[in-house]
Amino acid sequence: MVVLPTLILILLIFIGVPLFAIWLRRLSRSNPNRKRIVKIVVGLYFSILIAAPLVYGLLPNKPSHIVFVKEKEANERTVQLRNALFHGRTDTIEADFIKNQWKFEYDGSKLQIAPTEGFFEGEIVIERKTEADGMIEATYYMSTILAQVDVTKDLIVPNIKLNKDRLEIASNPGTIEISYSFMKKEFPISQFTGENLFASYFSEPRQSVDILYLRIPKNVDVINDQYLAISYIGH
Repeated sequence: MVVLPTLILILLIFIGVPLFAIWLRRLSRSNPNRKRIVKIVVGLYFSILIAAPLVYGLLPNKPSHIVFVKEKEANERTVQLRNALFHGRTDTIEADFIKNQWKFEYDGSKLQIAPTEGFFEGEIVIERKTEADGMIEATYYMSTILAQVDVTKDLIVPNIKLNKDRLEIASNPGTIEISYSFMKKEFPISQFTGENLFASYFSEPRQSVDILYLRIPKNVDVINDQYLAISYIGH
């Protein structure tokens, strides 16, 4: 679909330039005194056409940090990431989805999980190890795509800390403001590409994975008295 506007533009150039030349020729015939002015105008016109690409190529090209993800790809990423986490296949997950990791030595038999700040909106997946190794491993996985833009890197994950027999989740108490600028095709182009002129970027769905993955020793029981969304896998 991107090729169609380009072909139309080329066609307009091949048709418009000859018509413009014919008009100038007739103008110069009807008024010989303007012949020199017409030549100057045409010369400047073609000079600008030739110089424009060269000047554009010399301009500094600042790479954009915005990562666009198509809706189909975003859905597939979300499904694959969730399936890997809920089946304990963490070794198949790319490092880009790991936002933070923690390790805590723990010799207790009961562990309470509770949020301490803000509102924790994520999920918790707990994998019970096959041995009592006295180590709690926490990994925060995140992938958030909003309006086909990957905003994962702009989000702040909760801070996890161990306070005696209590694993505390300190979420961000404030609001995160994310600003992006988009260039949208104007109607003369969008009418040929099939793009909805009145569609809003932010009317599209949000694909998000926001999961705290815990690996706890075999002999540790988890106390969930905060009604958190916790899923258990493993032994």
